[in-house]
Amino acid sequence: MKKILLIVLCALMSLTLFGCQKKSDSPENLDTEKSVDTESIKKNITENYKNELSGLVKYLQDMNYLPLKEEPTTMLAKVIGAKEGLRYSFTVDDRSTLVELYEYDLEKQNKDSERVRTEVLENGFFHVFEDESVDSTEYSASIPCGEKGKYMVMYSGTQERAENIAVLIKDFESAFGSSDSTETSKTDEASKTEEASKTEEASKTEEASKTDEASKTEEASKTDEASKTDETSNAA
Repeated sequence: MKKILLIVLCALMSLTLFGCQKKSDSPENLDTEKSVDTESIKKNITENYKNELSGLVKYLQDMNYLPLKEEPTTMLAKVIGAKEGLRYSFTVDDRSTLVELYEYDLEKQNKDSERVRTEVLENGFFHVFEDESVDSTEYSASIPCGEKGKYMVMYSGTQERAENIAVLIKDFESAFGSSDSTETSKTDEASKTEEASKTEEASKTEEASKTDEASKTEEASKTDEASKTDETSNAA
């Protein structure tokens, strides 16, 4: 009974997670001859985009790898442990193309996300279900940034553009990785500076305290000496 249920679910997932979308009568066509200032876009990734799925989509649109007007399909991302997923159906030079993008929450991994990501990293594909007794379809995918990558892409089109989009996503995430490292470095430096300032202030306070104590001790000594002198004078 369990096996039958899993097979049914697997069939449903094949239709809902990765297909069964009513195609547009005239899907948007990407013109590969369109002029794109790729270097300028890459240099300003952290300034112009957010490190999230919506930001990645905008970046790929600007790089002419996703359509601007085509409405994406929201995917059942949780089935493969992802945070969010979108699919775009369009044409490239009149060739049918599908792109699925998934974002993972690296701080909240679960059994499904770990399994899918491991399968993709090791084999380049994954199964919807873990149960080997179920004939689950293999879905080709790639995680451009390896183990630390938060994005996964599935591409159906030319091999060249599939490889290119993986590189673009890697550049996108790497840009934010460098930015985060720089920000962390600045934070650490600020923390060290603040700590040094506190240490210096504490040292000055301690030194002032010692000086004040020494001054009081010296004053008391002088007072005591003067008192003894007066007593001696009176005795005489």
